[in-house]
Order: sequence, then C-alpha cells, then structure tokens
Amino acid sequence: MSIKKNIKIIHRWLGFISGLVVFIVALTGAIYAFEEEISDLIYPYQTIPIQKAPEISIETIKEACSPYLDHINAIYFEGKGRPIAVREIGKNSNGQRYNKYLYLNPYTAEVVHKKFDNSKSFFDIVIGLHINLLLGDVGSYIVKYGTLIFLIILLSGIYLWWPKNKKGVKQRFTLDWKNSTKWKRKNFDLHTVLGFYASVFVLFAAITGLAWTFDWMDKAIYATATFGKPYKTWEETLSVSDTLLHPISSIEDLVMDKAIKDLNGAYISKRFYIPSSTTEAFRIYFTPEKGTNYKDILYYYDQRTGRLLKKETPEDKNNGEYLRDMYYDIHVGQLLGFPGRVAMFFACLITASLPVTGFIIWWGRRNKKNRTSNKSSSKSRPSLQHN
Repeated sequence: MSIKKNIKIIHRWLGFISGLVVFIVALTGAIYAFEEEISDLIYPYQTIPIQKAPEISIETIKEACSPYLDHINAIYFEGKGRPIAVREIGKNSNGQRYNKYLYLNPYTAEVVHKKFDNSKSFFDIVIGLHINLLLGDVGSYIVKYGTLIFLIILLSGIYLWWPKNKKGVKQRFTLDWKNSTKWKRKNFDLHTVLGFYASVFVLFAAITGLAWTFDWMDKAIYATATFGKPYKTWEETLSVSDTLLHPISSIEDLVMDKAIKDLNGAYISKRFYIPSSTTEAFRIYFTPEKGTNYKDILYYYDQRTGRLLKKETPEDKNNGEYLRDMYYDIHVGQLLGFPGRVAMFFACLITASLPVTGFIIWWGRRNKKNRTSNKSSSKSRPSLQHN
C-alpha cells in the first residue's frame, strides 16, 4: 500500500474520531470572532454614551461595588463608550471557584449590569463549548486531544490536497463548476478547495490553542522563535515593603495616577489588578492599540508604598516571549485587525463543514464500492433453470 493511501486512511479515521469535536469548536470559534459586535447588539449595557465628564476614581468604584462584592480582584477600563467591568474571584463554601462581575457607568458609577456565576451569558456558553464542551475537566481533555488530532488531520489533508502536476493546480485552487457538474463533485470540491483556504488560518488557530494546553507545544514554539534559547517562564514581581506597613490612603488611585504619568502616552484601555495577598503587587496593563494585546505595557507597583517596581514593554522581551504574547491575537484572527477576524470567521465556518463534507465523500465511495461488488457477484452467480 502506498504512502498516500496510508495517509488517506489515517485522515479518514481520525476525522471520524474527532469530527463532532471539530464541528463544535470550529462553529463556536466562528461565533466568537465577532464577540464584540454581537455583544453590542444583544447586551445594551455594553455601550455607554460618551460624556465630557471625567472618569470616576477607583475609590468611587469600590464604594459603588461594596454592596455586591466582598473584595475586588480586577478592574477593566475598556475605553470610551464602554462600561467599567469590576471582577471578584474566589471560592465558595463548597470550595468551588466563582466569578462575579459588575459593570459600572464610567461617569456616574451607576451599576448598569450584574453578572454572577448563576447567570451565564450567551458568550459564556459559547466559550464554554469552545474550551471544554461544557463538560468541565473531562471536556477540556476531549477538546485538548481533539485539537491535536485535528492538527494531524489538517496536515495530512494538505498533503492529500497537493496537486500531482501543473494540470491539477487549477482544480485544487478553484471551484470550476458547470451546469453539468454533479453534486458529489461539488461536495468534494467544497471539502478540498475550501478546506485548503481555511487551513491557512485555522492551522495557526490550532497551533496557538495547543500551545495553551500542551507545554511541549509552547516550548517548541519558543525554541523555534529564539533559535533554541532556554525557555523563560513568567515570574511575578512582588511587593518589597514591610508587610506590617499600613498602605497609604487611597493607594489605588495614587498608583493609577502614577502609572498614567509613567506611561506618558496614548492608550485605548487599561486593566488594573489588585493584590489579594500581602506579597503581591499592583499590576496595570495599558493597551495602546485596539486588538493588539501583545503590545501591552505592564507596570508593577508596591501595594503599600505605591513605588514603581518594574516596567515591561514589548521591546524588553525576546522573540519567544513576544510570540507567546501574540497567541490570543493570532488565535482569534485579530492580529490582522477586522479583516483578520472576518477571514477567521469564514475559515472556522468552513472547518465546521469539513466533517460533514468528508463523511459524505466517504459514504458515497462506500456505497459505490458496495454497488460494484454486488454487480460483480450477480454476474458470477449461475442462473437458475426453471423447468
């Protein structure tokens, strides 16, 4: 049996194994590509009329949230026309992890929306299906290895797609359909031609997804980007002041003001992380451009004195760290801006169709073989003589 036939068998059976997982993960990925636009349509609280009034202080945010939250872990300032999102993370009496979100008007501190664990939003469900099929740890395991299988299917599919000669190039790149073209041929072209175009984008989405779940993939990408340098893990910067020292008054607002002055530049959003232990430091991320999380600038401040401890910029990172920060932007297509998200949307839709078109191809060939074998057996069978 030739190498190509062996690869075709592997491609087919791995497709059977992972088909349903690929369909769900790809379809939810397509939906998530337009998360911001869809959210603005279905959640009115996501947009706030822009005013000339100054943004509320963190002290005011804490006061507004005090009736609903026991403590605040993070505050997300999403930019003009967006509410301020305040997050609390913790564990309940049963030891289960929970998330609570409050959304505030950035000018009045009015609570415009509350989202706690018992109220799953549309995109909570979409993301849950995408990362674990809403099956918890078991689902995460299934998606994790389903994605790895899909990567093998993708690479084997590209090998099978590759044209043998110049004559086959046009057929591989275009849907050259005529009125006489049968639906089986059209289905085959949808699987191979559109599948190839989708693979250009989905290949990167699959690799970055695997890099989040498999250390060996993350380290392989890092090693490739740095030409084999030792893997550098993220190290948290901690507060260095005496833990018995009482924090100065309104430390959060002081730190935020210092960070904005230290940045001394434009930004579209910022994320403020508040220490939950005596050793952690304040962390503030500034995003200078929309859809470019890998360009974030990070500041660490002592939680008791407000002193600047460390600043991290993209220029401070090696190629491996820089690429690692790009995983999310690559995964959702926003590395190329809005056109990239559009391309990822269609690529994911096509990917979701591949298990369906692939099954139809297999079913058609299977029935054709059965019809051929039945005809052969009927010809070789002796006829019955009736007297």
